[in-house]
Amino acid sequence: MKSTVTKSIQITTKNNRKKFPIPISLALCLLIVHSVLWFCCLAAIATESTDSDDNTKTPAAQNDGSGKGKNPETGAAHKCKNHALSAQQYQQILEKLDNSLTEKGDSGEIYFRRAFIYKKMQKYKDALSDCDAAIACNFDNARVRLLKGEVLFDLKRYREAMVETNKSLALDDSKARSYSLRAKINELLQCYDQALQDISRAINLDTNNAGNYEIRAQIAYKVEEYERCIQDANTAIKLNPHSSNAYAIRSRAYEAKNDPKLAKQDKIKARELAREYKKEDQF
Repeated sequence: MKSTVTKSIQITTKNNRKKFPIPISLALCLLIVHSVLWFCCLAAIATESTDSDDNTKTPAAQNDGSGKGKNPETGAAHKCKNHALSAQQYQQILEKLDNSLTEKGDSGEIYFRRAFIYKKMQKYKDALSDCDAAIACNFDNARVRLLKGEVLFDLKRYREAMVETNKSLALDDSKARSYSLRAKINELLQCYDQALQDISRAINLDTNNAGNYEIRAQIAYKVEEYERCIQDANTAIKLNPHSSNAYAIRSRAYEAKNDPKLAKQDKIKARELAREYKKEDQF
């Protein structure tokens, strides 16, 4: 009797497999998962391009605490937060936006979104062209002006970037990202008092942004306010323990205060984090 039941179960299982082939079911599941992931990806990018106030780029160094070089980001965690996709994924999104323009004709919103993707891909001239196209389509708002200002900043056209950032603030003065960008421009133009005012306003609007504290720490270091520099670097590290830039800035402040022991500790930590970031960036 026991063997009969077992056989019956086996036959039923076999029949079920014939009716519902596993490879087809698995393929359907994978297709559904892939579609959901793509939808989430596009939604996240759209949200960032329109609403994000996250800004962790600074003119300071990211690598070894020496103050040399650029700081593209403040760590691998920031890459994830900013939806760092592969080149192939960005290209696929561009193709979708291109198709939308072909089907719908000129659209300021689509040009704006494509400009944002171009900026992510570091194709700054294409991004600038799409920002101008969006404005020409009467899509002239604070978001477009800010994005154009950021692109001009990346192109090192700082005075033009300042003009666009001011236009963005005139349209909407509630975005921390706008004040943060203007602070960085003023810093590069050596207008440190105005830079400190702007970055302090950005911090008031977004108290949990580690990058803004890094910017203020960097400016404070340049005007020789070393205690303030250290305090802001401490806050930045608390908010983002993986930021090599914050340790690098604090290291220089300790050196200026003749505290070589703490300066050395921070310099070593900055180098360790920079190496970790480079390893993460390879994947």
